[in-house]
Amino acid sequence: MICQRCNGQGEIYKAKVKNLGITLYICDECEACWDEDSNIELSTFQDLSTFLEQKGTSYNDADIEDLGYNW
Repeated sequence: MICQRCNGQGEIYKAKVKNLGITLYICDECEACWDEDSNIELSTFQDLSTFLEQKGTSYNDADIEDLGYNW
């Protein structure tokens, strides 16, 4: 899926944040993210760093596993 936030510059991949036990969808270009319960739309994204900080971790401390683009 192509990211709407960065005007098609990036693709969205599925990822697991292991230390938080959550699944996200993340743009490989602009790092917009959506949790697994959100519709992937321009109006519903959050910046990955902001999302992680709200969950009590930082981008550097997050254990993110890339699950690929075929979801």
